[in-house]
Amino acid sequence: MSLAPIPPSPDPGLGLLSRREMFSLRSRADESGFWVRVHRPAMACRFEITLPGEDSRHIQAAREALDEIDRLEDVLSVFRDTSEVAEVNRAAGERPVAVGRHLRTLLEQCQTLHRETEGAFDVTSTPLSRCWGFLRRQGRLPTAGAIEAARGSVGMTHVALDDRGVRFTRPGVEVNFNAIGKGYALDRITELLRRRGVERALLSAGGSSLRAIGGGREDFAVDVRSGRVTGGPLARLRMREAALGTSGAGEHGPGHGGSGPGSRAGLRHPRGSDDG
Repeated sequence: MSLAPIPPSPDPGLGLLSRREMFSLRSRADESGFWVRVHRPAMACRFEITLPGEDSRHIQAAREALDEIDRLEDVLSVFRDTSEVAEVNRAAGERPVAVGRHLRTLLEQCQTLHRETEGAFDVTSTPLSRCWGFLRRQGRLPTAGAIEAARGSVGMTHVALDDRGVRFTRPGVEVNFNAIGKGYALDRITELLRRRGVERALLSAGGSSLRAIGGGREDFAVDVRSGRVTGGPLARLRMREAALGTSGAGEHGPGHGGSGPGSRAGLRHPRGSDDG
């Protein structure tokens, strides 16, 4: 997002926006004449809560929401050895691993999405991402044998969840919530902010996932932009009590310029669409 400029703040939690963002907010400031933006780095991106200036009394609630983001990162991050997810990935192939409320809820949600999308949504796809070199943005063309070996450890059907906890029914299975973790976090802090009395706010995770609370006299007008397209936004959307997210594979794989197999490869056809 990008908002009407405001003077720099001495508070490190308030201030300017990151250039990595994919959306920009186009909305006039309310009668107070400015927006308040509270932000913090988390989950490898910038989480930000934008409030109308007249609601600056909710800054403390916004900070509490960002504290909750930090707690969720401690649960969901695969890059923290002490997280619940890291422990699950280490041990669930050998024994059931007890998990807390957030991780259980998210796993149940992922199982539902896996069924409803007939397997297209799958948080166990890490072995395939590693096979193609996507994890370190070092795309490569794997051999057919490497692809088949990776696919053997992919599938939510290999994740069992019961009263004892979560366990994997096949060696090599891993879970990674990159595709859903930020959205889940935005949903949780939306609930927190509502409990604190916030009636209008725009929440952002990395500028690629947005959640609008209310809309006020005017909806949140959001421009969708691309670093590859100049001359204005790709689209303009209006948000009120809504969520918005984007994703893309344009920077993955050996063809990350947009014409090679890396830009067409999918988990359902992991050799690329040319293979049918």
